Amino acid sequence: MATTNLGPGTPAARHPRRARRRLAALALATPVALSVPVVAPLAAGASTPPTVTAAARGHLGMVLVTGSGVTLYHLTADKPNKPTCTGGCNSIWPALLLAKGSTKPVAGGGVSGLGTVKVANGRLQVTYHGEPLYRYVLDGHPGDTKGQGVDGVWFVVKKSAATTASSSTTTSHSSSYGGY
Repeated sequence: MATTNLGPGTPAARHPRRARRRLAALALATPVALSVPVVAPLAAGASTPPTVTAAARGHLGMVLVTGSGVTLYHLTADKPNKPTCTGGCNSIWPALLLAKGSTKPVAGGGVSGLGTVKVANGRLQVTYHGEPLYRYVLDGHPGDTKGQGVDGVWFVVKKSAATTASSSTTTSHSSSYGGY
């Protein structure tokens, strides 16, 4: 497993073996967690799509979060509607997926520009103005922003006042099978 740099002065930087063990344990547990989107409390079998809204995150300003307050991130290597975080990367940075059977994400809090992209497993990943959205497994509580700046390529998604011609919900297809 590749080592993830969580920045100087963080517990992972002070205790790299402990951080690697924790990430390895999370990676082993993640496939079960990924089978049910962890984006909002849903009743068993419910097909309600996740809600994406905006929330203030201190010095970061207004950022996108799930309906349950989990911070959303983007990977700078991604291209519009082309997620590149797959495989092991996706065990640390789970994609924000629609619940099975859902076709459109629900925007809240003045957020517009949500869409989806079909990923390799056939599921729909939520996008924001074409940017694939992810969560970070080390954000243990709503309001955490521990993924901000990880490896210089992961950043919170700031709420944008910008609108595009396709600010309504759109669906794209990704043929990326590579990993980060």
